[in-house]
Amino acid sequence: EDKNSGEIPRRSVDQGLSTSPKSTTVDLLYVHYKHNIQESQLAYFDNPLRNKGVALLLNQVTNLRGEDIMLNSAKVNEIMKTLGADLCGIASIDRFDSAPEGYHPRNVFPACKSVISFGCRFPVGTLACNSHTPYTQVRNTITPKMDMIALNFCIEMEKYGIMCVPIPTNNSEWDAKTNRWRSIVSQKHAAQAAGLGTIGRHSLLITPEFGSMIWLGAVLCSEELEPDELKEPICKHCNLCVEACPIHALDYEEINQQACWDYAFGDDEETNTWRIACHKCRDICPYNLGSENGFMSLK
Repeated sequence: EDKNSGEIPRRSVDQGLSTSPKSTTVDLLYVHYKHNIQESQLAYFDNPLRNKGVALLLNQVTNLRGEDIMLNSAKVNEIMKTLGADLCGIASIDRFDSAPEGYHPRNVFPACKSVISFGCRFPVGTLACNSHTPYTQVRNTITPKMDMIALNFCIEMEKYGIMCVPIPTNNSEWDAKTNRWRSIVSQKHAAQAAGLGTIGRHSLLITPEFGSMIWLGAVLCSEELEPDELKEPICKHCNLCVEACPIHALDYEEINQQACWDYAFGDDEETNTWRIACHKCRDICPYNLGSENGFMSLK
């Protein structure tokens, strides 16, 4: 470590963490990424201005809690974005009444009253490459970023008497009842319920800002927060994605998960690397880029 870098001083892991509600997130972030993040990824979180901003926001939350005022939805959004999210929305628990059996937020966390969904933009340049490596690398790198944002948010909230539970960004288990792979809480359905966007014919979430070029994370929260408004459907069911799929995984209303995964994910025998080799349903979608990515044309 460069002790002359001018960064905010950090204690070593052995010295432990402060339990003071006024402590910044610098120590927390440092302990986590020291054990989990490569050196090349440190700069994003090792940022004095970002950490100072989080600390100021959390001090404001402390004041609210001290006056017995419920955590404000706007403050949740502000904190999540300070931690690195580009989008954030809140869903009330009643919006999950149609969740598959065993995969309702309260099946995971019985005290859940709200679900906080957040997203980080996925670089659109990866779709314009002839190599599969950039897209694959970004996907593999952004996943731990999402999990770290969720983890840090949950730990900080518990300092102020608010229980939160992070939902893994990219982790599935087999649901024998429906013969499908599922997350313990569906990220894209949580995002739709939180007003981030709507699910398209290709089964991906489409947001107004970033199209489907967004990666998702979620946190279950014990606080009853004001939910965000739902979005109107974005996908017009033009079926371009259905026609573009090389293995007809979208021919029916419910995507053929296994066929899609077997084709798109796996080892490249020629280069002896694991890669994601297909995202044609993203490429062809007229709503793929969103308003924030309008500067780029993939045609």
